[in-house]
Amino acid sequence: MKILWITNTIFPEPSKALDLPVPYTGGWMYGLAREVANQSNIELAVASVYSGKELRVDKINGITYYTIPYKHTNKYPRKLEPFWKSICEKFTPDIIHIHGTEYPRALACIKAYPFDSYVISIQGIVNKIGNYLYANIKPAVLLRNITF
Repeated sequence: MKILWITNTIFPEPSKALDLPVPYTGGWMYGLAREVANQSNIELAVASVYSGKELRVDKINGITYYTIPYKHTNKYPRKLEPFWKSICEKFTPDIIHIHGTEYPRALACIKAYPFDSYVISIQGIVNKIGNYLYANIKPAVLLRNITF
């Protein structure tokens, strides 16, 4: 099975290959990517954007990394569509997993390469969920009503 991840951060390996600062966030994704790539029946590719001028393809430790040139704006990135089409046609993924939807970069992939096997992970909302964890029940009330 071939899986393409779309991420909002460049992984450490391609960061080093591009002589960019290594990111300090997303560590859980790096570990998960290693575990997924170690499965004998899975081929993993990870795509992200960077501030460079050309599409980069690097195969490092069994993972194919696509780094796509892009200058961050809040507008829809139509210029990314040809890159996504090229990547998807070359890699031919069975599944495309979008890690985070806060930027429209992945939308450009969906528009350029429409098919039925997209998966989306929503990330970074733990702090917001925590606000509702106890449904506004005061801690003292919770402690009085704890049972085995």
